[in-house]
Amino acid sequence: MKTSKITFAVFLFTVIISCSKDQSEVVDPVLVVTPEFDVLIWDETKAFNGPTLLGYDNGSDIKKIIEVQMDGTVSWEYDVQTTQTITDIEYLENGNILFGVKAEGVYEVDKDKNMVWSYTNTTQWHDVDRLANGNTLVTCGTVEILYPYPYAQAPQVKEVDASGNTVWEWYAKDAYLNTPYDTGYVNALYTAAEWRGDWLHLNGAERLANGNTMISIRNFDLVIIVDQNGNVVQEVGSGDPGLPVLATLGLPDDPHNPVLLYDDVTQFSGAWWDDGDMLVSIPWEGRAIVLDTATLNVEWEWPVDGWQGYGEVAFIRDAKPLPNGNILINNASGQLIEVTKSGEVVWKLQIESYPLITQMSDYKASYMIFFKAERYGCGWNLGW
Repeated sequence: MKTSKITFAVFLFTVIISCSKDQSEVVDPVLVVTPEFDVLIWDETKAFNGPTLLGYDNGSDIKKIIEVQMDGTVSWEYDVQTTQTITDIEYLENGNILFGVKAEGVYEVDKDKNMVWSYTNTTQWHDVDRLANGNTLVTCGTVEILYPYPYAQAPQVKEVDASGNTVWEWYAKDAYLNTPYDTGYVNALYTAAEWRGDWLHLNGAERLANGNTMISIRNFDLVIIVDQNGNVVQEVGSGDPGLPVLATLGLPDDPHNPVLLYDDVTQFSGAWWDDGDMLVSIPWEGRAIVLDTATLNVEWEWPVDGWQGYGEVAFIRDAKPLPNGNILINNASGQLIEVTKSGEVVWKLQIESYPLITQMSDYKASYMIFFKAERYGCGWNLGW
C-alpha cells in the first residue's frame, strides 16, 4: 500500500560544524535534494504513531538530519556539511536534536536550526546519548584505526559535561589487554579486510539506571556492563574474537546497539519483555533479538530465520523498543520498519527506487543510508 510520496528540492544555507563551542559558519547556498519516501505499509491502529528522526547519508559531502511523519511527509530537516557519517541522532526533552558525526564531534541544534552546543571529538564513533544529569555519553574509536593498538591509549567511552570536561571515562585496555584480546588478535584483524583493521569497534554505550554502563564490542562478539569504577561486571555473548560465525546460537554475534529493556508501564504501556532483557541487532544474520541476559535464551527474534525469513531485509543496523511494545528497525535497504511482538509489519517506510538487499552477498557498507533512527517520545530519558 503506497500511502504517501513527497520530494523536495530546496536551496538551503548549509551549516558547517565548527570546532569550537556554540559557533557555526555559513557557506554558499547549495542544492540539497531531500529523498523521496514511500510508505508501503501503515496500520494506524497498531503502529506507535509519531514523527521519526533519521540521519540520511547518500554518499555526498552534504548529510541530512530528517524528521519524517508516518505518511512520509518530511516535516523538518537540517543539513550538515561533512564527508563523515552522522552516526547517532536523538530527540532531547527540551525539543532540541542531539547528533554525532564520526571523527568530528557531538552537536545540539534547536528546531530553528541554531547550534546551541557542541563538543569537538576527533575520535567520535557510533553512539552519543544525553544523560539525565545533563552530561553527554560518547563512544570513541576512530583513534583505533589511526594508531594501531597498543599505541592507542585513548579511552573508548567518555562522559563529558556541558563545558566539554571529561567527568568519567572507560579504557578497554584495562580489561582486555590479555589473550585472546591482545595485540595478537589485533594483528589478525589487520589482515582481515572485513574487520577494517580496528581493535574493538564499539557500536554503542548506554548508561543504565543503576549507574553502570552497557557497551557493545562488535569485534569481540560481546556486550559488557561496567560499573562506575570501570570494572567489567558482566559479559554477554560468545567472547570468541576472530570467529564470529561460530558464536553460540542465539548469543550476540557482531552485536550492534544493545538496549537494556525495562518492564516499566509508565514508559512502556505495551511492554511484553521482562525487566533486564536485552534488545540487540545482529546485522550479519539480518535479525534483531530480545535476549534473556540471565538464561541467554532468545525470547524474541525478527525476522524468524534472519533475513531469509523476510526476503528483503539484510544488515539490520539498529532496533529500538517503542512504548506500545513494537520494535522500530532500520536496515541496509533504505527502510524503516515497525514490527509487533507477533512479527507483523505495521509500518514500513522506504526511499523510493533504493535497491533492496535480498541476500547478504549484495550488502555494501555504502548502502547504510540510515545509520540510526528514533521515533519521537521514545528514549530521551532512557539514554538510547
